[in-house]
Amino acid sequence: MLGQSASIKELEAQLKKVGTTQEQMMLNYELGKAYLKSNKKKAEDHAYKAALDARKLNDKEMAARAYFLNAQAKLKNRDRKGARTRFNTSFDYAKKTNNPALILEVLKELVEIEKRLNNYKAAYSHTESALEIIKNSKQVASSSPPPSYSGTSSILKDNRALAQEKQDLENEIQKLQEQRSKLATDKSSLTERQKQLEEEKSNIEAEKTIIESEKEEIAATVAAKEARINKMTNEQVRTKAKILEKEKAITDLKIQKQEQDLAVMEAKQRNSYLLLASALGSLLMLFFYLRYRSNRKAKTVLLEKNKLIEDERERSDDLLKNILPANIAEELKEHGKAKARRYENATVMFSDFVNFTKISEQLTPEQLVQELDTCFRGFDQIIAQYNLEKIKTIGDAYMVAHGLKDRVTVPLDIIKAAIDMQEFLEDLKVEKMRQGLPYFEARIGIHSGPVVAGVVGLNKFAYDIWGDTVNIAARMEANCDPGKVNISEKTYGLVKYNFNCRYRGKISAKNKGQIDMYYVESKVTKSVPSFV
Repeated sequence: MLGQSASIKELEAQLKKVGTTQEQMMLNYELGKAYLKSNKKKAEDHAYKAALDARKLNDKEMAARAYFLNAQAKLKNRDRKGARTRFNTSFDYAKKTNNPALILEVLKELVEIEKRLNNYKAAYSHTESALEIIKNSKQVASSSPPPSYSGTSSILKDNRALAQEKQDLENEIQKLQEQRSKLATDKSSLTERQKQLEEEKSNIEAEKTIIESEKEEIAATVAAKEARINKMTNEQVRTKAKILEKEKAITDLKIQKQEQDLAVMEAKQRNSYLLLASALGSLLMLFFYLRYRSNRKAKTVLLEKNKLIEDERERSDDLLKNILPANIAEELKEHGKAKARRYENATVMFSDFVNFTKISEQLTPEQLVQELDTCFRGFDQIIAQYNLEKIKTIGDAYMVAHGLKDRVTVPLDIIKAAIDMQEFLEDLKVEKMRQGLPYFEARIGIHSGPVVAGVVGLNKFAYDIWGDTVNIAARMEANCDPGKVNISEKTYGLVKYNFNCRYRGKISAKNKGQIDMYYVESKVTKSVPSFV
């Protein structure tokens, strides 16, 4: 790897010195080949520059090779469509060189990429072109004079290579023809299915015809019965009319008798109904009054309970948002769990008190907890001002994160918060020294990089972050002097235009080797915008 890097540096140095287009073309081509394994984007750019120079010089073979190299770089960058375009351009220039080996090399890649893009028709066409080129190259070889003895072996090798290429391409054509025949078979099966559907349709039409004929027979039967009814004699009609009149008269008498009896019964029941109605009315009024009072009381109780429930819900939501980030809290409320997420541009800060064990021995447990509460409350107010995410406290350690969002952010606020935290502790130190009491001093370490954040456990949810970025931030804190803010090389590169920092050199960190570290001295008076 070191040898390869040195070669690339030498080529780039030579490229800056050359003056002719020919030399620039060759150096760009060599750089493209050198970068093909390590940096596909640079390989793509140098190959394209070599192709442009070759076109200026009208060097068709070099243009074909440069475009071929550019297509290979695009293919490694998973740009298949761009690679296909460059392979086609390379093929156009290769045909102008009349170099069968170069043409076949480009065609082979074209066939492969068309197959990957499921464009078998184009792959078949390219394969046919390859066979034609092999055929023409053999005809040219047979018509040319016999070569000298010294070049015979190389020509035989080229012929064998061309024969092998032909065999491979014929195999590709056979595969494509098999796929073609399979498509034809699928088409014939679809035709058979269409015939079956047409037969089913004709059967349905036949059944419909049978039903129509049965319907016509029923209509004819009904018409015949109606005709028989119409053939009744006038005498039968008159006789039937007299019978109906007598039956009507008897029915009228029965109805009159029933109406008289009903009127008597209604007169008797009317009085009892009036008494019953008045009693029922009184009972209904009493019932509705009692129901109204009960509903109003129940509604009042329900409103009070709903208010209590709403207050408890708001209290629990506030508590949940105080423990977890807002988006994680909402996800837990909706789904009962939260997915772990990876953030590429996070910054982690660790704070730890110096000589905590020694100072804690001078204080009672109550005094120790009170001092910690005073310090951590001040820290909480500072990170709230900068909209940072407090992760957790472990004993006297205080952990904060920045950049736990889907967008890219610059860790300026977390550096400002660290400076404010040290100033806050310095003010407390002056006051404690004046009173002759023990005081806390802190080390603060900061590092930037990717982390994974999520919620663990079923009860007493704990939001935490993991990753090597957290470990390096802890090493930054462990290698910091009291009252200082120690940042890594990665964080320094993001904030160097906004803060005055002092390089400390390479410091040995536990299990991490030598790490470049910087002390943040102060804010820059006239800040320069940082670019990510």
